[in-house]
Amino acid sequence: MATARRILIKDVRTEAMQALIEKNYATGRIATFDYEYREVFLDKMNYAFIVFDAYVENWIEVDLDFYRSAEEHDDFLMRVSKACSTVVLFGYEQTTMGDTRFLAWENGQVLRSIYMKSQHPPHRILMESNVGEKLDYEKNFQYADVGQDISGYKTLDFYTDIQTMFADYGYSGQERKDFNQKYVHIEYLHLR
Repeated sequence: MATARRILIKDVRTEAMQALIEKNYATGRIATFDYEYREVFLDKMNYAFIVFDAYVENWIEVDLDFYRSAEEHDDFLMRVSKACSTVVLFGYEQTTMGDTRFLAWENGQVLRSIYMKSQHPPHRILMESNVGEKLDYEKNFQYADVGQDISGYKTLDFYTDIQTMFADYGYSGQERKDFNQKYVHIEYLHLR
């Protein structure tokens, strides 16, 4: 069981994203590696934001963890989309619990939000959010109504459905020729 997550941001430089993170979060140490090292700040029990060039030209990627929930960074990502007048895409799947999420913002506005969220007790997965127009890719999908159990309805898969939805929102095109192997790790302080 695992968690898959991906945040893609169009036309924003790594340095600008680092500055936005530092402005909006309690941050600590910064480390740069030529690979992702999620556990770098666990010595102090803190997570990391990892900012790096995505494989497609004009996009960056942000990897992060959540202290509370998959909604934890929504306001920040919306502000990034608005402040930078750009597209921000977020995909998430937690296979242990069954949570799945896709979000797309443009210029601070939600274009598409689908959230299938686990509820306890009893364990079941409910359609938490289904906002925005369906993509062509989704046109034949039958989703549960908001607030209803998703059993028997379409569930999203991170590695197929969400990746295709990323492409439908513009994460496609020319692969980056000058891929910068610089992964900036920013300590995300857990304030108790």
